[in-house]
Amino acid sequence: MIDADILQGIIRVDQSAINTGALILACCRADLKGFEIAATIDLEMILKEKQLDMTHDFAYQTRKVIERAGKVSPDLLISLKKVKPHKLDEGAVFRDGKRVNFTNQSFWWIINRIVHSQQAKTIDDLSSIIEESTRVDEGHAFVIENLNVLGPRVIAFRSNHDDPGIFYYVGLENLVIAYLDKIRKPIFDAMRTS
Repeated sequence: MIDADILQGIIRVDQSAINTGALILACCRADLKGFEIAATIDLEMILKEKQLDMTHDFAYQTRKVIERAGKVSPDLLISLKKVKPHKLDEGAVFRDGKRVNFTNQSFWWIINRIVHSQQAKTIDDLSSIIEESTRVDEGHAFVIENLNVLGPRVIAFRSNHDDPGIFYYVGLENLVIAYLDKIRKPIFDAMRTS
């Protein structure tokens, strides 16, 4: 039987993570290029800054959920720490043709790096996101065009554990969906059976 305080703590922090994740997903699909309410308001810049704040909050909230889930089941904690939000060779292509690979590290590694990040920036000059293989020349890549809806969907970050100038890239939609599908679901399944 799960302690009621642990259960309530997981549910409370999970709800915050879901709310923040939903806002991140909405921002990823916002198209504010050149949209100004007044000459002094730059909604695009505000959105980028807010996206970074929300990503940090989301990383902190999901870390708390995972840590508390470890009290439900240490084995569950071990398996959750191995979840990866990106497929191997997944990445993004900039409008100028430059390509960056998303980090192949685990969700746990990514959120801890984001929580302790020394520097982070939104990446919004993408022409496409590569969802599968980077071997475009061999015809194995699947590309999602931006469809003129392109909010800040990728962030670059580095923490105090990383060399200066070395950034890791993460697809924000991938991060949120990995939490909802690969982390949250097993946690709540385990809570139901405990």
